[in-house]
Amino acid sequence: LGAMPDFWTSTLQDRFHQAVKTLHSVTDKPCDEAAYRSQPSDEDGSQHKLRFRHELQIVDHIAYLAHSQQGVESISAACVEEHTDGLVVRIASNHTPTKETVTGLNRILNTIKQGVIDKRPRQILREQIFEDVLFLSKNRILQRIQPPWVQMPSYFRGNGSGPLSDRLNAVLNKFEPPESQRPDFWHPLRGMVSRFRELDDVTDDAAVTKLLQTLSKQCAEISHHDKSGSLECQIKAIPTISSLASAREIAEIDKISRYYSLCDDLSRIALSPRYRALLKDLRLEVLTAYPAIRPRCASKDCFVHAEVQVILYYEQHPPNYPPPRAIGGSKSACFLCDLLIQKVGKYRISYTHRRLYPQWTIPASLWMSDEQRATFSNIVEAMIVDIESLTEKARAERPIRRHQLSDRYLADYDEYH
Repeated sequence: LGAMPDFWTSTLQDRFHQAVKTLHSVTDKPCDEAAYRSQPSDEDGSQHKLRFRHELQIVDHIAYLAHSQQGVESISAACVEEHTDGLVVRIASNHTPTKETVTGLNRILNTIKQGVIDKRPRQILREQIFEDVLFLSKNRILQRIQPPWVQMPSYFRGNGSGPLSDRLNAVLNKFEPPESQRPDFWHPLRGMVSRFRELDDVTDDAAVTKLLQTLSKQCAEISHHDKSGSLECQIKAIPTISSLASAREIAEIDKISRYYSLCDDLSRIALSPRYRALLKDLRLEVLTAYPAIRPRCASKDCFVHAEVQVILYYEQHPPNYPPPRAIGGSKSACFLCDLLIQKVGKYRISYTHRRLYPQWTIPASLWMSDEQRATFSNIVEAMIVDIESLTEKARAERPIRRHQLSDRYLADYDEYH
């Protein structure tokens, strides 16, 4: 096995992975999911030009776009760095981002940069960004809609798969309220069934792209119908159909809408006079993912999630510029990433689903100083305390009963974890 990782003593490593394994034997979701985006942020005295809410928006959107293919390997995280000569966008994925993903993201950033330099009207810049988003994300959107001619990964089949049009139609039939009680968005949502089916017989590449452009915009109109920000929130507010909000198909409408709505956000932020100088130069940097790791006490390989890669990068390369405050994620953070971020105490995220993946780890970090080694040893010790406490709580509340995560999360993860 060679030398032990720097802050990992053999005892600490064994205790951590055993604690995770024991908790997972009791529950795979130790805590309820949480949303952090609306939490207040103290910006008094900040050296940052970006307002925190805009920093979080940017990194969430970039991470979402970096997840350009179905599968856990492409789950991504992002940060932004405010340098004197411009903004650096740094991304990481569970597997190193592909050349195609990097090319697509660079294309989007170049369009934003040129739009700022040329002072383009916001509506024009928004549509130009959207064109680039479709160039990068076309296959990912098709994987979400699943027309019959799209090949899906083998692990995805049978897990609530099939054309989105059929699944959406079925779930709307199940929850359809009386006509007099139907909300304003119900008819347009119903209409998406037939609109998605228009893809069934379209194979010309240009025609597919044009139709996806229309579908994303129509989903955005539905998701943002009442300014609540999502179709899920709108449905939750209606008691008679509130249980429909957790359906995977509703989440897919919101996700498809996001490919257009994020262009509106990015164009608005980019053309703000406050950020014009900062965004005249935009650069993309990509982290190389760590290989799978087999800890001494583990029976299976463990993996270094994208959020962990980002945290370690900034530990190894301490910023001499205003440090990143937000880690964007293409998906809600898992339980252990969320716990690590809390203990590190330097970053905020938007959401955590808090599902526990036992094949999670922090890699060897032989570059750490004595102070960093002590800090990370203390962080892991604190994580162990919380994990053991949650194990006892889970045993008392629901003895040896596994918590079943909703289909909408399970569909996005496979046995990789």
